[in-house]
Amino acid sequence: MPLYDRKGRCPREDAAIWNGYFMEHLSEHPKWLTPQDEADILIRYIYSLETEEEEMKNTQHDERIRTIEHFLGQKYPEKFDFKRLMKEYYEKYKGNFRGKIGETAYSRMMEAMPYMQDGESNLANYLKYKNTDALHLYSEEKKRYIVRLFDCDSSNDTCELSADIYEALWGWNLKKRQTQAGKFDVNGEAVLFGPDTMNTGATMLNEYVKKEYEFAKCSVKKLYECIVLKESGNISGDQIQKLEDIFGEFLRASGTIGNFTLVPLGFNVKRYQKVKDNWPRSLKLLSDNTKEEFNRELGCGEDNHIIWDKSLFVCYVNMTFQWEFCEFIKEYKGCEEYVSERQKEICDTLARLIERRGIFMTAMLKLATGCGCEKLKAEKNSDSAWKVTSFYKKVVDDVLMKERTRTGYAEVFEHIRKLAEREMVSDDIGRIIEEAENKLMLLA
Repeated sequence: MPLYDRKGRCPREDAAIWNGYFMEHLSEHPKWLTPQDEADILIRYIYSLETEEEEMKNTQHDERIRTIEHFLGQKYPEKFDFKRLMKEYYEKYKGNFRGKIGETAYSRMMEAMPYMQDGESNLANYLKYKNTDALHLYSEEKKRYIVRLFDCDSSNDTCELSADIYEALWGWNLKKRQTQAGKFDVNGEAVLFGPDTMNTGATMLNEYVKKEYEFAKCSVKKLYECIVLKESGNISGDQIQKLEDIFGEFLRASGTIGNFTLVPLGFNVKRYQKVKDNWPRSLKLLSDNTKEEFNRELGCGEDNHIIWDKSLFVCYVNMTFQWEFCEFIKEYKGCEEYVSERQKEICDTLARLIERRGIFMTAMLKLATGCGCEKLKAEKNSDSAWKVTSFYKKVVDDVLMKERTRTGYAEVFEHIRKLAEREMVSDDIGRIIEEAENKLMLLA
């Protein structure tokens, strides 16, 4: 039976008896008796949980927010690896393909999903994510996959949580592909957006192995066969450990919220061909080129041109919280390529920047959804096209969508604090910002 601190009307965060069960199952705080004068009096509180029917009724009206709230209810949502959702995706849609590959193959595939084995390395989990479904779901007869393969960033509409996050932060959805956060157009032509993973682990890993271990050709499939399946290969145990030491933390971070973004529609594929998915170099393409130059650089013709112009870059950086990655370009000038003598330093820096951006994004998600702040949640933005709090809409309009680049998280938080004072929600907003600032300080 759960125990709760009875100092005030809700448990203290640092109380030893605080537990996730409370947050997950209790929709509102219990009706406490009058608090005692002395602190730290513990009580047992018995309450009935919703029945399954009542729970379904209460979740159907706003499944998106409930899903994001569950994500935000974790102690460190910025560390949550979306590769963990891969198994859930294939369980949910197993009826679409299980009969085509057979029960045995399906069971074998599910057992080989990321994070199914305790103590598995970050490298092994990443290779499982990139290969497990691809190996089982490819049809030799039809020369294609029999189902859409899971992708953390939901660029192919396979991760519902990622898509919900884009909708909450930027008012984007797959149907319209435009954002509600700011106006992006080139000569009256609206910019369409699509999801993308900023820093791609596979390309970096492949290029490094080819150069350092003198492989004529390398792929994550080959590494998967050597490292996970332990089939014949010429990678030694020491080399595998070195890859884990250099890339492990970055590969884990690559599947977290701080590595997801929106890019101009079509840029996802074309940037790989031009800069091998290198995100700093991708930002340079977005910042330096007019529409004509941009499409020429990417090899796009009239029939497949991408709507973009460098005049939009400042607003894009502010909208997608790219300030620190712009600074990364300056700091590592000359090390833009993925393979470098400073490889571990670059990987560790990218992992840290991804987590820092993830901390900021989770704070913005709380402002957008009102998670943890009932006053914000009660004042939803009246704009039916983008169901976020009125306060978050003001943050976007008054703080982010400015024609000069913000200097970073600290400046943005300071502007949000001032806005909160004017809107008389300083206490609630202050708690959200302070929590984020404390986390950012540990990763400075």
